[in-house]
Amino acid sequence: MARLDSLLLCDFAQVREGLLFVNSGGITRVFAEEFPAHLSLYIGAMMYVPPDQVDEIHEIVIAIKDADRTEKLAEMRGAVKAGASGQFDGEGLHLPFVVPLLGVQFKQSGQIDIQASVDGDVGMDWTFWIQQRRVIPPQ
Repeated sequence: MARLDSLLLCDFAQVREGLLFVNSGGITRVFAEEFPAHLSLYIGAMMYVPPDQVDEIHEIVIAIKDADRTEKLAEMRGAVKAGASGQFDGEGLHLPFVVPLLGVQFKQSGQIDIQASVDGDVGMDWTFWIQQRRVIPPQ
């Protein structure tokens, strides 16, 4: 069964030539000047597809939830079909993917949960907290 092997929140991520490039990965705290806020964040992830499922379509679902208010802020869905290309017999595929969160509106400070799944199975979670940056006036 296809599965997620890694999931993390980062400042920037991209996929190039089948590799996942991550800048400042592992974010657990974010500061916003004001709310609602749009944050420049990305999800970087790796998915494993076993050899017997390589030519099948796999659905990826990412949900962004405000844990304090039990509200879903966004949901992204995508599908991938990765054909075998140069694999050894019995070798599965490791597929990187990136989900930008640039369009997600965060309404207020608090705990945010990212929940990701492949083919409807329980996948992986990432939790982070958004806090309002306190501006100290000059004296």
